[in-house]
Amino acid sequence: RNYSATMAFRAIHLLWLLALLIALECMIIYLSSQEHGPPSPPKRPPIRHHHASKSRSADAPRIAILTLHGHQNSKHYASYWGYDHIDASKSVQTAMASLRRYNGDPSFIRSFALLRFISQYDWLFYHNTNSLFLNFSKPLHDYIDPHYDLILTSSPCVKGGIDPEYNIDTNHFFIKNNKDSMNTLKSIWMMWNHTKCKYPEAEGDINLCQVINGHASYRQGETGALTSVLKNSDPLRVKYTGYRTFNSLYPCHGKGDMIVSFPSLNGTERRKIMHEFLEYTNIEDGSLNITTDSPNHPLLEPTCKEPLKHHCHTKKMCDKQFSSRNKHGHCGH
Repeated sequence: RNYSATMAFRAIHLLWLLALLIALECMIIYLSSQEHGPPSPPKRPPIRHHHASKSRSADAPRIAILTLHGHQNSKHYASYWGYDHIDASKSVQTAMASLRRYNGDPSFIRSFALLRFISQYDWLFYHNTNSLFLNFSKPLHDYIDPHYDLILTSSPCVKGGIDPEYNIDTNHFFIKNNKDSMNTLKSIWMMWNHTKCKYPEAEGDINLCQVINGHASYRQGETGALTSVLKNSDPLRVKYTGYRTFNSLYPCHGKGDMIVSFPSLNGTERRKIMHEFLEYTNIEDGSLNITTDSPNHPLLEPTCKEPLKHHCHTKKMCDKQFSSRNKHGHCGH
């Protein structure tokens, strides 16, 4: 009987020690977590006192920013709004090698890159890397219009001027993931190796396509091919909008523009001006951080000589100005 009591006491004692060890271990884990703190949240871009105008809802479309060369500025913008950022440069190397081997226009690689990734998202936003996001308060999903397949910048309809359908800007645009978009991208991609123009091209003094040395050559490369397809086959529901809606051209930019592009500058000049913009722009709202004590910054000042292209600078204004064209598909209706 004494033996049984002794064994029972020892068993209780061992259980008590085990409980004490477990308690001590939990205490050590707790103290360790207090010392090191919780995991650091992902870093946001360097925005001071930023308050987004609108947060993404749970049912917001899946959007990715696609570029052909990654840039920290666009990566920061994508991270801030929770968009995927795709640097497609490595994914198109084989296709680019084929273009070079057969003397194809390298601009057509954009269609291949879009085809490569479009099925993974609701929308892709093509972003030319010769540009900067300068206003992080404007999210891409505010410019999405589900009634269209392609949303791009163009000149407005004008009397006596160049047909705006020949003057589209493809530095930045939205394209929806659907069958029509994929077929259009495939059609454009295959046009790089045609021996003759896909469509008869003759509109006044403007030729979108010419056969040179047995090879179809499109004005402005892939942009001309896209214009040709949109004009002749009408495969997509296209929404045209004005400059400064989401895409501005330097030096026709303005305060608060979301993106400013620098396509016409040489490499050295472009890098200098882009550095200046990044140095002095408050990306909280796109304003310039220049005080009376700061030296002059003439490179940052707009000197636009084509105000007609750029007087539509808000989504509401541009939707109204382009409503007739977007409804009928052509100017003059």
